[in-house]
Amino acid sequence: MYALLLAALLAGAGRAPDEQTFRIGELELSAPSGLWELSGSGDRYLIDCTANACEDVSATVEVTAAARCTPEAVVADMADAYNPRRPAEQVRTAGGLGLWVAYGDPGCRNWSGAMVSACTVHGGRAYHIRSLDGHCERQPRADQALMGFLQTLRPARP
Repeated sequence: MYALLLAALLAGAGRAPDEQTFRIGELELSAPSGLWELSGSGDRYLIDCTANACEDVSATVEVTAAARCTPEAVVADMADAYNPRRPAEQVRTAGGLGLWVAYGDPGCRNWSGAMVSACTVHGGRAYHIRSLDGHCERQPRADQALMGFLQTLRPARP
């Protein structure tokens, strides 16, 4: 009896949770089902986290000419409203894309998540991602939740 129970548990342990794939232009992202929502089309999108763990984490995505995706551009985008915490850094996504990222300090007295400005280039187009202003109501790790999702960026499958 215990052997059957153990075998059933082990068989289920290797299964990946149901994943949802989101397409933005020629890129796609993935996450466990029900965690994120995507709306929009063409050159403008909105990403919303719907889970309790990252509730109220949202970002816009704008698809533009590739020339606007530079480390200076993501810092300037952040500097318009927030104090950039440090120079832009380039991270590599799981799909092999280079993603320029800058973090901005919203200037809150309480502990709140950083604002994120990021961009990547694929297929001659730039994808600009900017977290929406929740100002001092942002969850402390809002930037980490968004960056975790952005780490799944990859070229879209045909």
